[in-house]
Amino acid sequence: MDSFIAYLEEKYQNIEISNYEAKNTEGYEGYVSESFEFYQETGADIIGDKIYIQPLSFLKIIENPFKLEKREFPIDFGYAFKDMFLVNISIPEGYTLESQLKPISIKMPNELGEFKFIPSMVGNKIQLSVIFDIKKATIGAENYEFLKEFYTQVIIKEAEQIVLTKIKP
Repeated sequence: MDSFIAYLEEKYQNIEISNYEAKNTEGYEGYVSESFEFYQETGADIIGDKIYIQPLSFLKIIENPFKLEKREFPIDFGYAFKDMFLVNISIPEGYTLESQLKPISIKMPNELGEFKFIPSMVGNKIQLSVIFDIKKATIGAENYEFLKEFYTQVIIKEAEQIVLTKIKP
């Protein structure tokens, strides 16, 4: 288990993982669920009396893998998949939320895929639920433009920041 956690810490840009838990890893039915807390030295930018946080930090898609103008062959993902993330961010004492993220739902035509980004406030915590769902293992070349634009929109949304402002006494 320690070597797997070390692998994740390196994969996710040198974060420190604690309280790691995995569920449903023994069989092939249903979803595997992982949960953990993490510390990241560069997890936020502090500028003056504001804190800027990218809530999906190391979980976001950084670069669109679909760069070609046109595609002649189908895209084969190997299998349909659904990534779901639930991120909880505690607002530090003495700070207030200046800018909240807006929810969005993006769907590709023909039930090929869907992206949901649902932020909410629960007490002094920002809760973010994200679902990235590719519903077909193979997507035909005729849907390439939809897939390319889908990834572009996901990347833009996942890069948005939360801004916290220090409360003036």
